[in-house]
Amino acid sequence: MTALATLPRPMAFYHQDGHIPAWNFAKRYAGPNGHIATLPDIIQARLATKPGDLPWEAYFTTNTAEYYGTGADGRPKLIVAHGVGPMSTIEGIKRAYSWEYKDKERRSKGGRISAEEFLKLEAGHYGEAIKISSARQFIAPSCDEDWRVFVIDFIDYVATYGEVAFGVQHFATTAIFDIVLLARLGMNAHAYIINHRKQAIKWHKEESVPAHHEQGPRIIINEDAPNCPYTTYMQVNRKYNWSKPLPYPLEDGKAMGHLISIGGLMHMHSSDKQGHWQGLVSEVSCHEWSNGVRFVGVPETIDWSNGMDQAPSPHDVLRKDWQRFMRHFDNESHTTPRLYRIEHTGNEWFTRYPKSSDGERMDESDVEFHVRSVRAVGGLQRFKVDEMFFLRYSLSQVVALAPTDANAYAIVDVSIKDKAGHTTVAVQFYDADVDTTQRLPRVKEVKQDYDLLMG
Repeated sequence: MTALATLPRPMAFYHQDGHIPAWNFAKRYAGPNGHIATLPDIIQARLATKPGDLPWEAYFTTNTAEYYGTGADGRPKLIVAHGVGPMSTIEGIKRAYSWEYKDKERRSKGGRISAEEFLKLEAGHYGEAIKISSARQFIAPSCDEDWRVFVIDFIDYVATYGEVAFGVQHFATTAIFDIVLLARLGMNAHAYIINHRKQAIKWHKEESVPAHHEQGPRIIINEDAPNCPYTTYMQVNRKYNWSKPLPYPLEDGKAMGHLISIGGLMHMHSSDKQGHWQGLVSEVSCHEWSNGVRFVGVPETIDWSNGMDQAPSPHDVLRKDWQRFMRHFDNESHTTPRLYRIEHTGNEWFTRYPKSSDGERMDESDVEFHVRSVRAVGGLQRFKVDEMFFLRYSLSQVVALAPTDANAYAIVDVSIKDKAGHTTVAVQFYDADVDTTQRLPRVKEVKQDYDLLMG
């Protein structure tokens, strides 16, 4: 076994309950001397791998934060901070985004920190603050790779990019001059832009998709927060002057604060002044509190070329590693249903937890008992439902079709809606040998327990 293979790999943690458990799981995996990945870490992971690998294909919420506020000179500033600053901890993240999630009237948008904290960032309290005015500063021989805090004069930046200061669909030739994008990506920004362009050209060729522009393919979209933009526009005679964006006015004593996220590669169709285009694009943007969350835990010693793992999904791990999760169950308290809903996963059969009641309801998705064997009873049977999006049906519809010697059924097919708006559901009935002496826990229990999930 090589030394590389023995090194721990970074691991991405998605959690359906949001920021706090995703952060806590990633932090625990990283260990006391590890950290939560910043955006430059994700860029490093992409440079060490290739499209098709996890770093390129998933979206990531990072421990890079961006702040918009008023600087010591009275001018609006953007400050990008990698792994340091008021939003570098889960408590700081909660405190900033509480501006939005604590507002029951839903009028407050985005995250906020105090103006005092913003000035501390600018002054270098959290690490030397590098004032960026030119893209050349990211390729200068004297640049320090440990730069973590970048300060950008917002008025100068907007004056350079005009109406497309954010939301710009970058070519590589324009991305290398966008100093906000470069500050977000970090000191490997230019190498990444060149690499992404190379991968995009290869994709366009393999997929026979024309780039539609002399500058080549579009590769990166650089966004602010859709629900909390950095700019506004002057309205004259009920018309907006879209060519002259203005700095968004801040509340007294406040500055905006958001984590920065990066999206996975996507085949994008869009259009602009040059017409319709397609591209292999990744989006860099401000993270909103309601967005899905995927943090990466980075142990102290890793090699990015060793790849990245995705933490197990509770839904999947219960099915793949089911023997580890089985618990003794007092089946004397078990009420045997007329029919079990069963599913086939891998080489095993399981029952689903029963629906809470009859009526047109969705099935439970959690598996409950292991099925030792099944024997098909009869052929396929079908029933129709008038469902909108998720499959809802009444168990009585299935019971009415069941042979007397069947105690289980599996849904084999769900059709698209017919002209009458009905969906046809095909089921197969079985005589199933269900082991009710052991039972699997529900997903909600596993997803809350790091030790149980990770084994």
